[in-house]
Amino acid sequence: MMYNATMNIRTSSILFSPFHRYLNLVASVFLLLSISACGKTKNTSAQTQPTTTPTSAENCQVIEHAMGETCVPAKPQRIVVLDYVMLDHAMAIGQKPVGSPLIYARADLKAGIVDLGESSAINLERTLELQPDLILGITSSPLPYSQLTQIAPTVIMDYGHSGEWKEHFTFVGEVLGQSDEVEQIMADYYQRVADLKQKIEAQNDQLASAGRDQIKEISVVRITPNVIRLYTKTGLIGTVLEDEGLSRPPSQDLGAEATEALGTNSIHYSISREALDTADGDVIFLTVDNWDSQVEGPLRSLKNDPLWLKLDAVKQNKVYEVSSTEWASSGAITANAVLDDLFEYNVEE
Repeated sequence: MMYNATMNIRTSSILFSPFHRYLNLVASVFLLLSISACGKTKNTSAQTQPTTTPTSAENCQVIEHAMGETCVPAKPQRIVVLDYVMLDHAMAIGQKPVGSPLIYARADLKAGIVDLGESSAINLERTLELQPDLILGITSSPLPYSQLTQIAPTVIMDYGHSGEWKEHFTFVGEVLGQSDEVEQIMADYYQRVADLKQKIEAQNDQLASAGRDQIKEISVVRITPNVIRLYTKTGLIGTVLEDEGLSRPPSQDLGAEATEALGTNSIHYSISREALDTADGDVIFLTVDNWDSQVEGPLRSLKNDPLWLKLDAVKQNKVYEVSSTEWASSGAITANAVLDDLFEYNVEE
């Protein structure tokens, strides 16, 4: 079952001369240089910027998005994405961007893509040099929207959290004119979900008949250099586990509002070492910030903590380390990476 996008799309035809396009690019260069000279570069939230809709395409479709309307080329060839969320969505349907922030990107997605810095501080001059014909971003990142629209048509997707990835993927497919591809990818995803669910159910029947504990509650814990977090039902990981019919420990069986009440995020919250018992489950997936070398010390400390060693999943050797670059994004590639690990670790061949 596909989710319907909340943004409407209508086709249009807009003529915009190459000379006007050239003037826009030149103006952008002067704007960037003047900002740099003043030393007062300011990243303003995308939610507070005015809407503009420049385009160089003769035939385009007008996309309604978080910032208003933008005329998007029918077949963009040089796409720039402004965060790892849009990178996942674009790459999933075969649209390799020419530029993207790469700090948190999967290694297999980085090749041939120019690094634009961090999503919170996009390198505008480098973006301009790439001569994109479409820029894609999300509202949760602070963006210089008015400057981006001087470089290329810019679409900013309304983004709440990673658990909305199915609706977001549908929207990106519509923006890029690839809705059929999105439907096929999601059909393949649901087939994989059904295959794994069948295997887990068969395995649990065998475990029950052998008097062994079944796999019921899946705990997802994230270790960073500074904190330990528990992932709840709201995010992408939670949606994949829910699609599989797998339950969560009481500490993680929470929706967005209940999660936010325990912290500031709608998909996870931090716990103290004293609360490690709340991280237990039949299986624990421990996601590690593998891009940060400083996490190695806290990870060793966690594994040697007496409270951690008391957990049933730890004693049963049912703790599996997975990469945060694999699990912490939002999109079909990430969802399938989670399924890969569920197939590998939750099914005993």
